[in-house]
Amino acid sequence: MVTFLQELAQTIISTHINETEKLCIVLPNKRGAVFLKAHLAKLAQKTIWMPKIISAEELVSELSGLQQADSIDLICELYQSYQIVLGDKAEPFDAFAKWGNLMLQDFNEIDRYLVDYKSLYQNLKEIKEIENWSLSADVLTDTQQEYCEFMNQMGQIYEIYTQHLIHKKTAYQGLMYRKAVEMYKESAFINNFSKIIIAGFNALNKAETLIFSDLAKSGKAQLIWDADSYYLNSQDHEAGLFLRKNFSNPWLHQNINAANHFKTIPKHIEVFGVPKQVGQAMLVHDKINEWVSKGKALNTIAIVLADESLLFPVLNQLPAAVNHVNITMEYPLKYSPIFDLAESLINLQLSIQKNSSSKSFYFNDVFHVFQNSVFKVLYQLNESQTKLQDVISIIHKKNYVWFNESVFRELFVDSYSKIEFLFKPWQNSKDGIEAIKKIILALQNISDDSDIITSSDKEFLFVFAKHFNRLEDLIKTHSYLNSLQTLKSLFKQILGSSSVPFIGEPLQGLQIMGVLETRTLDFENIILLGVNEGVLPSGKTVNSFIPNDLKRFHGMPLYGDKDAIYSYHFYRLLQRAHQVVITYNIDQSTFGAGEKSRFITQLQFELKGYENKHQISEFILGGTISDEKHTSHISISKTDASLLGILNKITDSEQYGGLSPSALITYNHCSLKYFFRYGAGIKEPDNVEESIEANTQGTILHETLEAIYKPFEGKIVNESDLKEQMKFIQSHLNNSFNHYFSQRESEFGKNFLQKKVLYEYTKKLINHDIVFIQKLQQENQFLSIHALEHKLSAPIQISINGDLKTIYIIGSADRIDKIGSKIRIIDYKSSISSKDSFAFKSVNELFLNSKYDKQLQLFMYAWLLFKNNIATPENIEPSIIPFRMFKDEPQKIYVDKGNGRKGEQLIFTKQVMDEFENCLKEKIIDLFNRDFPFQQTTEIKHCEYCAYKLICNR
Repeated sequence: MVTFLQELAQTIISTHINETEKLCIVLPNKRGAVFLKAHLAKLAQKTIWMPKIISAEELVSELSGLQQADSIDLICELYQSYQIVLGDKAEPFDAFAKWGNLMLQDFNEIDRYLVDYKSLYQNLKEIKEIENWSLSADVLTDTQQEYCEFMNQMGQIYEIYTQHLIHKKTAYQGLMYRKAVEMYKESAFINNFSKIIIAGFNALNKAETLIFSDLAKSGKAQLIWDADSYYLNSQDHEAGLFLRKNFSNPWLHQNINAANHFKTIPKHIEVFGVPKQVGQAMLVHDKINEWVSKGKALNTIAIVLADESLLFPVLNQLPAAVNHVNITMEYPLKYSPIFDLAESLINLQLSIQKNSSSKSFYFNDVFHVFQNSVFKVLYQLNESQTKLQDVISIIHKKNYVWFNESVFRELFVDSYSKIEFLFKPWQNSKDGIEAIKKIILALQNISDDSDIITSSDKEFLFVFAKHFNRLEDLIKTHSYLNSLQTLKSLFKQILGSSSVPFIGEPLQGLQIMGVLETRTLDFENIILLGVNEGVLPSGKTVNSFIPNDLKRFHGMPLYGDKDAIYSYHFYRLLQRAHQVVITYNIDQSTFGAGEKSRFITQLQFELKGYENKHQISEFILGGTISDEKHTSHISISKTDASLLGILNKITDSEQYGGLSPSALITYNHCSLKYFFRYGAGIKEPDNVEESIEANTQGTILHETLEAIYKPFEGKIVNESDLKEQMKFIQSHLNNSFNHYFSQRESEFGKNFLQKKVLYEYTKKLINHDIVFIQKLQQENQFLSIHALEHKLSAPIQISINGDLKTIYIIGSADRIDKIGSKIRIIDYKSSISSKDSFAFKSVNELFLNSKYDKQLQLFMYAWLLFKNNIATPENIEPSIIPFRMFKDEPQKIYVDKGNGRKGEQLIFTKQVMDEFENCLKEKIIDLFNRDFPFQQTTEIKHCEYCAYKLICNR
């Protein structure tokens, strides 16, 4: 394969070999310069003067005599010009920063396309007057008039602003172009060269068009284009849009020589839909290994990132065969841990400024800081006895939602003084600057020999500190930059737009780059990652005060032009390639994600029709695609390995062993969920409960009732003692609440209301028992408490694969009480559903339908009582007390007489217990049946609140 830069080098050597010292080469960017120099050195075969090779921006800077200013200097200078024009009506910098960049972008486009700014802004004012004019009003309101006037004042702002910048010999890119148009004919820089070769350009703005065509007309410049007939000669193909526009200019219509690479180079293109970034990175690993095994040299392979955030996932997955990597792109600083920590702290401080009535931080904002890797390093430097993970565990356990100084001191104890500066309220931007400077200093003081911080983090820190110093200087210089909101705006503009450069050997090894870095470069083998709609192309965005009609009239670019530019980059990258892998992210976890780029679709539909030698195939990895969403079907085979954890658990007679009713019901609902929880040991994540959740509410109620009835355990309960216990409901409830929530969290909002609800539940049960005791006394009977929160366990012998195993069935009875010869085993529930059936048909039916879940649970409790010789079957009465829909009698199991008729209460017998035990054994044998894997439930209703639904993509 002969690359574009090789062709360019050959042209230079064949036509300008004796005047290279008087030759200037202008490329779209700097990336191609190193490759071009290497090609020239190889082709020259003798010592020559290297021609001057510069980028378009460097050329414009030379012609204009201006230097491009930093973006933050530009926005601050623009604000000062804005203040001059609007005077007292000028908004504070905080508000201006939200839209000031739009104005600057407009100025940039106005100058790049040499638009008459006075005419444009007069037109803009008139358009806004028409938009605001109403038939029902003779004149515009004051607000409308001010708005329209501001549209016209932009012209004044532009004039003052540009004059001020030129006076300082600085500029934004567009102003450099406009000034270059005015100055290039007298430029000494042009006269330094006998020939200027302008190569590899595509979309020219009006200033470039004027300069380049004039230089070509005078014979000073030679233009060399990189194009293919495939998209150039098709009037509808957007990749050739700007080239066709350029060639309509007779002085730019030279050295076209459009190639036929899409005709002559057969391409093998594979398109992969892959979930998430890690999936795409793993595909890179596999493809490079495959190509290297086939003898492809690493320097013929390029990884191009349409989505630049894929850089580190890709680097982490590179195979061992890759011993040299050249990253010809810069990684955005905003993706670094140090940037994330600083941004999180600023947002944390802004959250309490927005809510001036509270000086407390919200737990999500605090957790974002705690989970940051740089914060963990800072905390580790303190050598504190209080471990950060222990602090987080306490927060989960006590469900802290709001954090103030006293909460932080309680959590961190003595170590809080070392990190207090991060959480002490910042009054202004200077406080924020001082706090973040302390972080930088602490990290910079870490020894180079220490492995507490990675080399990449050190590089991020160096770049972060450099740009942060610039931010500090600005805030010190300009008094109006004193608010925290301003700090956030400037932080995002200065550091959020900064990048970390990577240094490597560009001519050796695997190349990794962004799409713009591929200009003028060619590779035989390409892996193009993250080609989703909205990424490549970036899609329709309206970041301008100037409406499209007005832009079109004045010859300014529209969003469709931007798409055409990226279309050219996409097709130019492919035109000389042989092997191409393109990936896109199929993950739809965020709105609008998961759609492949229309560039891919266009390639699939049109390229084979153009030349049938090309092979294009598409694969979906990690699941199948349906019309509505991506789904995955997961099943786990029952093997010795997958069943080992389950077998160990249910054959363990210790505290955490055995098979419980809830575990058996989980298996009935979804065997895969059962495997995740009990086989794979995947724990449900700990979360802070902002308000009490159902399971915690149930636990608090159980603990409160246990504390109230504990004095009666093993005794007869009498009416007067029970009434006395009424006095202690609130204290027992508070004690239980304080196990799960701080006192502060339990005294406000939903938690306070839920505490009231639990108080009423407890009071309702006590009153019910008082009435029940009175009734028993009339019948000369008594109520006694046998046990509370009583753990029950009983063994079952089962043959598993020919081996006899002892399985332990376990349960926890909320309350076991006795009335005469009857033993009641009571389960507390907040409610029972109308779908729950307590009508007994047969023992086998209990294991087949989820509507019998609660009945199955009661049967297991009854069986456990029987197996523990606490009561004979006939004397066992399992029942549920539902607090939300409280009844005069606990809910018991009754005989189903058919046709919806309710029979008498079910009387347990030895025969029923034996039959239940046999069915229970069959269910456990089924659990170990290797013919039936652990698989997802078909009843989607069970997935709604499942902790594992993200694994299943449901």
